[in-house]
Amino acid sequence: MKTSLPSAGLTSLALLGLATGLAACGGGDDDGDGGGDGPVTGPVFVIANEVYTDSSSTSYINVLDSLDITQIDPSKAIEIAGGRATIATHNGWLFVAPPDEPVIIRYEIDAARKLVETGRVSFANYGYETIWIDEWGSTFISPTKAYLSNADDGGVVVWNPTTMEITGEIAPTQDLVRAGLTINGSPPVVRGDRMYRAIFWSNWVAYETSTEQYIAVYDTTTDRMIDLVSEPRCPGLSNRAARDEAGNLYFSNWVHNVSETLIRGSAKSCAVRINAGSDRPDAAWTLPYADVTEGREAAMFSYLGDGKAMLNVFHDERATYDENTDPSALIGTANWRLWNIDPVAKTGAPVEGLDWMAGGASTFFLDDRVFVLIPGADYSVTTIHEIVDGRASRAFDVSGWSYQFTQVR
Repeated sequence: MKTSLPSAGLTSLALLGLATGLAACGGGDDDGDGGGDGPVTGPVFVIANEVYTDSSSTSYINVLDSLDITQIDPSKAIEIAGGRATIATHNGWLFVAPPDEPVIIRYEIDAARKLVETGRVSFANYGYETIWIDEWGSTFISPTKAYLSNADDGGVVVWNPTTMEITGEIAPTQDLVRAGLTINGSPPVVRGDRMYRAIFWSNWVAYETSTEQYIAVYDTTTDRMIDLVSEPRCPGLSNRAARDEAGNLYFSNWVHNVSETLIRGSAKSCAVRINAGSDRPDAAWTLPYADVTEGREAAMFSYLGDGKAMLNVFHDERATYDENTDPSALIGTANWRLWNIDPVAKTGAPVEGLDWMAGGASTFFLDDRVFVLIPGADYSVTTIHEIVDGRASRAFDVSGWSYQFTQVR
């Protein structure tokens, strides 16, 4: 799974959680009508942010009725103390996983745009201490089926989002446990009756990414893993998979392994593709980022449509480092730029309207619009930009770090 980036006073990219404790408060009455009965009408969006202190953090769940806002009122958010709460949406529901217990809580949004709890399911009997409901943790197959990935052994717990019950398991078909290592990988992506995800291993103490890596293929009708394909060409494939108009799937790295390449000379980053109609990576296709970034390392391939894409590019010419540099500290420096790229023509250039940033920008497609969440240098604020015709325009800010922005309806 993707791990947390540091805030001021936090020293490691590998923080998965902080102190415990849950404190909920009232949700957002965005339309100010004071009423809460009846179903919500119109579009609804949710953005979550995590605000850090030196020793802990607090999450906020914000309900929005428009993407055309200039600021968020934090007093209307649900507040969850004790670490990072993760969110997901499916079938008009909002799902929240608090940081301190292995449960998923389902909410509906009423006419006043307040969150109303309508169910919860616990995974405590399956060895979880905490869970992630975002794309790295849970995958929705249908209104009656979802998968929760187990980062300890690579298995999957099957649960029903409608009844909020656990219905089965998918055990790993091979021994995916590596002593002293954490299972890492991409969020699963569903195409037809197949689900795909990349799996590799990380040593967060030594800050090392394994060269051993696989694409796991699942049959979502029979709930079983049907293939595990070795894919060592492009390291650290832990970003969200991208999908183009033809149905091709693109797997790429997040930012973690970039510093390994720069400091230790590890493998250079690139993206791989699973073509439409195939369950295996295309052996003849990779996208080496250096080919489109004037030789620079990069991460987070995002397909935008019409043959265009974006990359998060690290400009090493601005950075000072040697073999003794902390890899996690290097990634957090403001030496990143988003680039527009053409994967076919192998051309690229920085996105206009953006300045230098730290690693960890996230791209979301909401209401046929493209938004990028960009953390500040110390992760004390995240700025949301909209990308239109390859150019960025600033929309609004949220406190702390946010990489979770979703549309409920």
